[in-house]
Amino acid sequence: MFPRVYRSFGDFEKSELRKLDNLYNSVDEMVDEMLLAELDDDLVSEAEYGADGILFDRIDEDEE
Repeated sequence: MFPRVYRSFGDFEKSELRKLDNLYNSVDEMVDEMLLAELDDDLVSEAEYGADGILFDRIDEDEE
């Protein structure tokens, strides 16, 4: 496949900005999905292990 030949710098600029917009949207959606997955994991942890997310009881040094 041959590289695209632009008739003017304006055409090149429009094309590249359009590509960047698509890339920005893709990255933005990916970050949103990652954050939602992290929030879902936090909610599952809270439901399984309590609000503080601790797996085990705390052992205080004073109780020896």
